[in-house]
Amino acid sequence: NKDFIFPTSENKNEERILDIADGAELELFCHGSERYQKKTYLKLKGVPKKQKSAKLTCDSGAFYNGDTKVKVEKATCNRRQEPRLIRSQEECSPLGADGRSKDLDDLWL
Repeated sequence: NKDFIFPTSENKNEERILDIADGAELELFCHGSERYQKKTYLKLKGVPKKQKSAKLTCDSGAFYNGDTKVKVEKATCNRRQEPRLIRSQEECSPLGADGRSKDLDDLWL
């Protein structure tokens, strides 16, 4: 569904790099287990306190929350992040996360 972005390159230190186009939006989202979801929020200077997420816009290599420039590298969450898998009844993608287009009948975790 193209909601997730993945590294497209590596630098000389073998760190994976995300390329965000100028004008593109990046949403940071903090999530926890169902038990702690209401108490989990994003911590980032320039973003109002206790928000679960923030939509940032890339402009000339910098990120902005509205008119406020933020340092996306400093973003963190107030709690430990926990995987949250939710099954729902909907039409599945014709392409697997690993690029497969066959043998998609089973859910692998």
